[in-house]
Amino acid sequence: MSYLRPQLRQLAMSAVVASQAAALAAVTPAIAQLPDPSDIATLYEKAKAEGTIRWYVGSPLPALKALLAEFEKKYPGIKVELNRGAGVAQYQKFMQETLAGQHIADMVQIADFPSVRALHKDGHLAEWKVPTADRFEPKYRMGYAAYLPQPTDNAIAYNVNKLTPEEVEILSKSWNSVLDPRFKGRFAVVTMKCGTCYAPLQMFADPKLSAEFGPDFAAKVAAQKPAMYSDTFVALERVVAGEHDFTYWTFEAAATTMWSQGAPIRWVMPPNTPSFTNTWYAISKYAPHPHAARLLLTWILSEEGAYTLQRTQGARTTLQGAEDRRPVAKEKWYRPLTKAYDIDFDVWQRDYNKSLEAWIKTMRAGQ
Repeated sequence: MSYLRPQLRQLAMSAVVASQAAALAAVTPAIAQLPDPSDIATLYEKAKAEGTIRWYVGSPLPALKALLAEFEKKYPGIKVELNRGAGVAQYQKFMQETLAGQHIADMVQIADFPSVRALHKDGHLAEWKVPTADRFEPKYRMGYAAYLPQPTDNAIAYNVNKLTPEEVEILSKSWNSVLDPRFKGRFAVVTMKCGTCYAPLQMFADPKLSAEFGPDFAAKVAAQKPAMYSDTFVALERVVAGEHDFTYWTFEAAATTMWSQGAPIRWVMPPNTPSFTNTWYAISKYAPHPHAARLLLTWILSEEGAYTLQRTQGARTTLQGAEDRRPVAKEKWYRPLTKAYDIDFDVWQRDYNKSLEAWIKTMRAGQ
């Protein structure tokens, strides 16, 4: 959930310019005529001959390993090696290897829109039009080079033993319901820098929503005396433990995972819940195992892959026409997201640091 700061990206791009000769010398590995994306049998045969996929990822490893166990069961003979890193570090690692002509990664999964946009713009990602490609809205893919199979939806997660039905209904009405006097001292906030941590801040500062929030909204939240945590997962765990009634805020996939494990939590997503394109899947243009990488991406973006992602990662799918088969979707209390607040990534790139720093400073001052 990291954000690649503009100055870091500028340094990386400067390195690209300075090392232009090296970049030109870094030739894409020779690929025989690729099979049609719908010819899975041929693709699988070529993928088995390669045998391995090296995947640079940003998501938690347990969920990804559960996903890949299903893939490896369906396509025996192919093993996926994971290398986990944050968005900034992963982007820099990939670029450093590319400039040095050391092509190691077959695929990347980067939780930072600007980083993926830069990789796509600069031609480092392979175009691969999977059979389901046109079932993803344009905002969920970059041409046919990068895809986002699941969005990141924010949520207010609460302990079922700590809130009354009336209080749950209050929180479900608006993100400003947290200012109700009855919630003073009863919830947790996060003071760290991450994509999920930032997304609602963009919404709070949106001039179009000033009547709902206003410039002093953060100060009003701080006046409610929330507990502060430097980690999103820790804050959620403390709500599960009953130390706080709810966390303002987390992301739905994390809450879904804990709920599925029996934790006494539920969540609400009020109107204008921030939803953003956070975790992108793509094939490296220089993939040493190009057929195996294409097979994996094709499977992930299929309906079977969408349902496996739902089961192992907890978030809704962006694949149009696919059902929401998550067990939580069948619960009577569950209310799916009805009105999303879509993040503007130009604003994100401009305001991310200053908005988070201001939020953290305000929360600390309120103590």
